[in-house]
Amino acid sequence: MSKQTTRTIEDLPEDVLSIIMSKFSIKEGLRASLTCKQWLGLPTCLSEITFDTLTMAGDDTQLGEADRDLFIERVNRFLEQYGQPPLSGRMPLSAFRIAFWLDRDSAAVISSWVRFALSNGVRVLEVVLKPDYTENGRHDCVVPDEEIYAFPCDLLNRPQIAPETLWLVSCAFGRNLNTKLTSLKQLDLWSTTLTEADTRNILTYCTSLSRLTLPEKLIVGGSCLAYFRVQWCKGVSEIELSDGSALKCFVYQGEFIIKFTKFCEAPKLTEIHFNMRDFEWVGFYISQVLHLDFPAMQNLTLYGTRPPLSLRPGAFRRLEVLKLFYGNWPFSLLAVLKLLQACPVLRCFEMVPSFRCEGGKDVNVRLPIEAFHNSLQMVEIRDFSCSKEQVELVSMIIQASAVIEQVTIICVRKDHKKFQGIQKMKLAKSIFLKLMQGRTLIFN
Repeated sequence: MSKQTTRTIEDLPEDVLSIIMSKFSIKEGLRASLTCKQWLGLPTCLSEITFDTLTMAGDDTQLGEADRDLFIERVNRFLEQYGQPPLSGRMPLSAFRIAFWLDRDSAAVISSWVRFALSNGVRVLEVVLKPDYTENGRHDCVVPDEEIYAFPCDLLNRPQIAPETLWLVSCAFGRNLNTKLTSLKQLDLWSTTLTEADTRNILTYCTSLSRLTLPEKLIVGGSCLAYFRVQWCKGVSEIELSDGSALKCFVYQGEFIIKFTKFCEAPKLTEIHFNMRDFEWVGFYISQVLHLDFPAMQNLTLYGTRPPLSLRPGAFRRLEVLKLFYGNWPFSLLAVLKLLQACPVLRCFEMVPSFRCEGGKDVNVRLPIEAFHNSLQMVEIRDFSCSKEQVELVSMIIQASAVIEQVTIICVRKDHKKFQGIQKMKLAKSIFLKLMQGRTLIFN
């Protein structure tokens, strides 16, 4: 019995052919579907569908506002073909992308495309109505609210709708959203504005987000909002607090310093956490602006940063608890000394210094120093390596306080590459015991 030989692509089984065709672009799929009647349903094989100026018109054609009708016609024509009977089993639609200059005037047709994608089980949905925003990095212009397209959140409320990623440019989002989107892991919003109600809906119903990109200005608030966290929200340059009457804790983690509007009016906002990577401006912000943005601050945690040398005495006049995590920044005795002088009512100080010391900046620090701080009672130093520089650091902090009650030192593990050895650990402990003069020393 002779084996059947596959001579042409048409001889392939339909399920194999569908998998191959699923990698085609729209233009390739359309051209192939016109070669024979058998392939009229080829568009149903595509697992990713992208409509933009290149896929619809070619590399050399510049489409503008006058070509809007032509673009819409071509998209609709393709989606009609997608409704044809499939070659075999219809391939799952993993991604659907629209990138063209459209606005509220085309709301009905855009929403029909969104409905098509969602009803076909799309996982990644991108609606980019201002393509040059992402292509050329233009973040300076937001479409007026009366012209912006409102994403039809009511379509997300239907059963079996489970998008995992939404990328929306020049689209209002959050309006009419009233059901939990547990499937949504990533939400990117660009070139738009969010109302307070929009933000509240997003935070209420998008409970599984691992990534959230917000527009340049975010307006938040509420009479019940007690805890507010912003974590790696790219694109945000300003956060305005519309109602901070109940806010007690604010956590900000981001690439750079942004503008915090009306946070100074929150009377109960006493706990602040910052983790910022814009090292060039962090020092200026901490020394000149932080106490103005958060005048009620009593508890401050700084991650991956170091206090600036320009801190003025008494700058943080209400700060009672300070936690300082240096990260990779080298510490200096002078900077820590100025920090203690800037916090006259500080009671508790927790610090994780780096393993490096900026010795050159400590020429004006001579140990022992005279006690000047009349509030500091509790000190905890973690990741202590027993190095000479770290011993001097702890000694200076103990000497600075006139009312010190307890010092806790937590050393790095003995097998840590920065550990200085058992003998240096014993020497450091004996130095601290002498300085504490019978007060509590916990040395682990």
